[in-house]
Formats: sequence, C-alpha cells, structure tokens
Amino acid sequence: MLERLGPLRFAFIRRLHRLSVWARAQKRAARGRVLPVKLPSTHPNEPFQIDLGNHRLQYHPGNTTLVVSFENADRPEEEPYGTRKAWGEKFYRGEGVSLLGVFTRTADWYRGKTLIATLEALRDRGFFKGFDHVIMVGGSMGGFAAAAFAPLAPGCTVLSFSPQATIDPARAGWDKRFAQGKTLDWSLPYGDAPQGAKSAGRCYLIYDNLLRLDLRHARMFGPSNDQIIHLKLPAGGHGVAPTLAQMGVIKDISRAMMARNMTAAQFSKAIRGRHKVPRYRRMLALYAINRAHFELARRVCDSSIKIFPNLDFKAIRAKADQAQAARAVAAPKPASHRPGIPTDNITTPQTAQAPQTAPAMPRPARRTLYLHLGVHRTATTNIQATLFRNWPALLQRGYLYPLGVERHIGLINTIFAGDRTASDAARDINDRADAQPSPVHSLILSDEDISMRRDLSPLRGLSDVFDVKVVMALRRQDLWLESWWAQNVKGQWDHRLCHIRWEDFLRERAQFHWIDYKAYIDHIETVFGTGCVIPYVFERDQMPGGPVATFCRQVGIDDISDFKTAGGKNISLTPEMSEFVRHLPYINASMKYRLALIEVAEVVDRQIRIEGGTSLMIPYALRQKIMAGYDAGNTLLAQRFFGEKTLFKDPLPGPDVPVTMPHLPEDPERVMQRLVTPFVQALIDRFDDKI
Repeated sequence: MLERLGPLRFAFIRRLHRLSVWARAQKRAARGRVLPVKLPSTHPNEPFQIDLGNHRLQYHPGNTTLVVSFENADRPEEEPYGTRKAWGEKFYRGEGVSLLGVFTRTADWYRGKTLIATLEALRDRGFFKGFDHVIMVGGSMGGFAAAAFAPLAPGCTVLSFSPQATIDPARAGWDKRFAQGKTLDWSLPYGDAPQGAKSAGRCYLIYDNLLRLDLRHARMFGPSNDQIIHLKLPAGGHGVAPTLAQMGVIKDISRAMMARNMTAAQFSKAIRGRHKVPRYRRMLALYAINRAHFELARRVCDSSIKIFPNLDFKAIRAKADQAQAARAVAAPKPASHRPGIPTDNITTPQTAQAPQTAPAMPRPARRTLYLHLGVHRTATTNIQATLFRNWPALLQRGYLYPLGVERHIGLINTIFAGDRTASDAARDINDRADAQPSPVHSLILSDEDISMRRDLSPLRGLSDVFDVKVVMALRRQDLWLESWWAQNVKGQWDHRLCHIRWEDFLRERAQFHWIDYKAYIDHIETVFGTGCVIPYVFERDQMPGGPVATFCRQVGIDDISDFKTAGGKNISLTPEMSEFVRHLPYINASMKYRLALIEVAEVVDRQIRIEGGTSLMIPYALRQKIMAGYDAGNTLLAQRFFGEKTLFKDPLPGPDVPVTMPHLPEDPERVMQRLVTPFVQALIDRFDDKI
C-alpha cells in the first residue's frame, strides 16, 4: 500500500516516527526525564503539543517570526487548563506569526524542572534558531517568564507587561504578594528576569509607575537604555495590558514593539487618551484614597459618574468619604510615603478598605549612608558583586544594599542628569529601609563612576536624610595609571581613551583629577562635611583578608565568614594584548557583543600570561617623576588618616625591574601567529554555534 502512495509515503512514515517519539517522550517525562518531539532545524509547518503534566507547550505554525507566550498567574484560576488558549493567541495568530503557548496548571512561576528541561531541549535542537525573529511575551508572572527565559533565544525581543523581576524571597522579600510562589524552588535556572533580559536584543517593560511594588520590580532591570525600554502607564494598575486593551491601543503598541519601533515618547503619545476609560479612572481614584488625597478622589469619581453612571464610582466616592472620616478621628501618623508614590497594596474596587487608623511604627533614628565611590581599579566590581549576592546576610546585620542591582550607576546618573534630586532619591531608599522585615541602621550605595565627576554637589541632598560617609580606596597613582589605560582599551566606552597610545595617555594624566587624592577628599568634605571620608589603602599588606573584607571593615562589618563568594573580577589585559585590542573597533559594537569580544580577548590574554612577563609599563625615571607630583598630598593623607609618614608601603620598582612597553611584534607573520590567529579561533569557538 505504501508503494502506491508514492511521495506521500515519506510524509506518512515521518508522522508515524514522530508519534512513536512522542509516545516515548511521555513515558520519559513521567519518570522525570524529557525527550520532546524532535523538530527540524527550521520552524515547523505542522502544529504540535507537548504535555508535561503540570505544563503544556502548544505550537501553531505561521511565518518566520515566533512568539513565545507565557500565561499570567490569574489564568489557571479563571479558565480550564485543557481548553484555554495561549495568552494573546487571537491577536498573535491574526498577525500571521508562529506561536508557542506555554501553559501551566497552577501559578507556579514556571519553576518546573521538566518544563525547563524541555524548553532547553527545544533550544538545543535548533527550534528557536529556525526563526528569523523570536518574541517572548507575557504579563505579570508571564512578564517575568518572558524576560527570564530570553536566554533560550539570544537577541530576541521581550514584551513584558507588569513584569516581576523575581519573587525569590531572598531577593524580593519586600513584595508580600504571591505568597504561594515564594515557596517554590528558586534555585532552578531562569529565576531572575533582569539577568535573563540581558540576553534580549530589546526588552520592553510596560508597567504602572505609580504602583510602588511594580515600579520597584521594574527598577531592578536597570535604567532605560537602547536595550531596556521602560514604558510607563500611570494608574494602569497591575494589569496594564487590560488597561491598554480598554483604551483600544494595545494592538498598535504591540505591533510597534514586535517590530522594535516603539519608543518611550511614542508610547506616551499613544496613552494620552487614558482618562477616557473607566479602568484608568478607577485606579486613579483608588490611588488617591490610599494616599489620602480625598478631594482628588472625589473629583475623579464625580466626573466619572457622569460618563459611566452604571459603574461603581459612587461606591468608590463613598469609600473616599469614609476614609477621610476615619483619618480625622484617628491619631495622626507620620508620613512614611513620599507624595506622589502610592502605598504598596492597591486594592480593587470590590475589596478596597479604608486606610488603617493605627499609628505607623516610628522611623528609626537617622541612618548612615555609606557612599562607595571607588576609585576604579580597586576591586569595585568584586565588592559590588559580593554585596549584591549577600544581600540577605547584610540585612541580618542591619545593612541594606538597595534597589536589587549590583551597581547603583543608574540611580546616581539620574541625579546628575537632573531627572531627580538627591533628596528625593534619599527619601525613596529610606522608605525602602523602613519596609524591610528587620531593622536597618545603614545603607550602602556603590558606583565607581562617581569619582570621575569633578563636582559632587548634586549629591549634597543625600545629607538631608542620611549621615553620609564616603568610602574611598586609594591605589598608588603610577600603578593606577597603568591599569586604567589597559581598562579603557579593553572596555572601550570612552571615545577619547579607547584607542589612545600609551605614551599619549600618560601625557594626558592630569585629566584624571580624582587620583589627586588630597584635593579630591577636600572637595568631598565641602559637600558632605569634614570627617565624612573613610579612606583605605589598596595594597595587599594593608588589606588583610583582601579587598572585600577590607571594604566591609570600613563600614563596620568585621566578620564576613558567612558571605558567599561572588567572583566579579575585572582583570586588565597584558600590555601586548592591550596594544592589539587598542586597534580594534570594540566601541562600535553593542554592549552585548562588546562584552563577548572582551571575553574573546581574555582567552588570548590568558595564553600570553602563561609565558610570564610583567604588566609594568612606566620606566623607572618617569615613575619617580609621576609620583613626585602626588607625594605632598599623599603624605598629608597618611598623617591625617593613618598616623603614618607615608601612604603607600610598597616601594617603587627599582631601575633594574623590567617594564613592557605596549607594542606589537615587528614581524607581521609573528603578529598573525601570536595574536590574530588565536583571536579569530577564540571568535569561532565563541560564536560558531550561535550563527
């Protein structure tokens, strides 16, 4: 019979084979092992479904764009598991794209080992690579997953509505929602949405910036830039997608994001009509009640009653009156929230309650803010990574490392850009300290780029809220210059310095004003007051236990034996490799690929280091001249802060110590064999399986 079917017999046999593979997959899944349906390297043109017990993957073929849709936490409670459609299925299939729906029986935040293994198996078999463009989408729990699973398809586009960064209690214990999700296994992969978003080509975050908890999650992704795009919908509620749908703009906005054409300005223009829809008005009124802006709540309700007489705005207005009456008879309580920022728990019209009348807990005495401003090349990356990873251990000691980021460059940059004041930022992070489950007496902010700014007066407002102490590492200036040139060449973030020759760099050293430590500490004290600086010397013998332990001692933490190590080392390239990279246009690459290229250079650099040599680049006489320019200030600091005659104990390298001037081999063939060929091979090893 098969012979009579002609060419159709091959399709029939392939289908039988797939069915047999599918049957074996179910048996393996039941035993905890996964073997999904084998897929071709290009996007399949037949639908398929993979049942995994608690999860289901359902694929609908379309064009060469793939949308991977994750459900939110409400759908398992609202719609039957077996019959519900993927989140946004009607719209996405109408756009003609291919669609992979990810379904879950419960709100388990996609913490299933079998699900993760299956998605990784699809990745390993080339499923995602078979499409020209992959788009991860979802809202709330699904918005978390859309970003967290972005590494499955590097370079994808993420559309994350009301995203949650994580609900791992170790990192987001301040968010008291989603209690069931906090009991899940957050040690599994793909549990950190901001980390996952780093793999995306572009990640759109659409959220209500007046809903404090959602704003806090969004901030964990970092500031808005070319990769992470913050799209803010004030008073959109936790379900911003339904608000956009009620406005009639969600389809156009989604199309623009899918095409990577949406900007924050375009989004703001698209949502100008939000005052016309009841959902926005309802949330605005409830926010006003929770912030004790009762007159505003009544005005919103009065105008809404005229437009939407059959909705519940009369009941919301009554709640405003009740809340104001209750507040009038209650004991006054201190304002623990900044004007303009609502309380953490915004209730729905059906469950809204009058604000609690019990007095709030008094705020602790004025806290200390330790401002770690570097300088660069003093293990700042390692320190930041360690503080970030050991956030819970710090909190147990009464220290808060806030905002859920390793480095606080985003916060500091917004202050210097004039987007917010230092006083406002200080009140915000002080509120975060108030919200912690255990008392906080100190906070730590770290950003080494602060030290590069000549005028720190924009940060003076931090003193309105905190006792500011500035922690500063002092590295000997000649060694710092050698390391800083190599770092600029390696990282290539500064057009002025990334391609500069070593000799020219040394002639421009006066621009690095911050390593005139005496003058810079004097300036810091004009901003935060005399005695605010806590310096320490970045020399091995003057840092018992290493840089991290030494930094912690400066802020009052003497024992970090329980801290988990975090890596985070940022090592300079050797002089020879630095000279090679100096000629390469890393700066023209996006940050994602620039970091990958840096890793490639480090591979070759490790091969060169095996041969030995020195990283010293300054000849003896010039080194003496450079240090002579800083000696007077260094001596004064040594006497003032350490009671010593000299600041740096390590002697200068003698005239007989060899130095390596950055240069390339004169023989072109030697350049090819020693640098170019290993570099290209490392590129192949790094990217061959990704193209």
